[in-house]
Amino acid sequence: MALDIELRKFKDINLEDGIIVECLPSVSMLGGIVGSHIVSELDLDQVFAFESERFPPISMVFSTKPKFPIRGYASSEHKIVVILSEFIPSPNLSRPLAYKLLNCYEEFKCSKIISFEGLPVIEEENTDRKLMVFGLGSTDSARKLLEDSKISQMDTGMVVGVTAILMNEGRWRNRDVISLMGEIRENISPMRTAVGLLEAFNKLFPQFNIKTKALLEQAKEIETHFEKLQTQANPVIREAPMNIYG
Repeated sequence: MALDIELRKFKDINLEDGIIVECLPSVSMLGGIVGSHIVSELDLDQVFAFESERFPPISMVFSTKPKFPIRGYASSEHKIVVILSEFIPSPNLSRPLAYKLLNCYEEFKCSKIISFEGLPVIEEENTDRKLMVFGLGSTDSARKLLEDSKISQMDTGMVVGVTAILMNEGRWRNRDVISLMGEIRENISPMRTAVGLLEAFNKLFPQFNIKTKALLEQAKEIETHFEKLQTQANPVIREAPMNIYG
């Protein structure tokens, strides 16, 4: 399945022992928000893109340059690659994308895959309650890292999409995959959840020390930006022939 998705490199980069951060949107644009912030904070450079007939015909334009809908930003100094997208992949793309990410894990000789997810929760009267962040690890060593970092682990529940396949395959292949999942509520800015996810990420990887102040200061601007991107992309995704998605 991974062969359905082509890796197109713009430049070679040394990521040995580094981490892959998967920020593909699922139930919300939360992953894109978090991933874009990491890219900005670490000043990461686009080094590759994924391309497939299965993707909608979209070109994202930033700073006058066209961009593939799924891109990889990386740094050999920081040993990190962040996978970003502005469209929510069809469920039929979950396995091909997860397998491609695992292939990248092997090719780049990385040590871990980190995935960001949103967990919708039922509305509550106490909206001032701190939104929880949970971790899920595919291996004993991944769960030990969560425990040592004092991140609450999901005891019972379900994950879906690309994250689910990464978890299952990570366990099967004995590869360290960690999902950080933040609660989201309709009446609360996703920036609060994004900040919680980044705080958990900093606990796991303090060497990155991602600052979060700008997310809250520019919350409305960032939300409007991602809402605009979704509004522009949705008609193309809805009208695309079904065979694009397999």
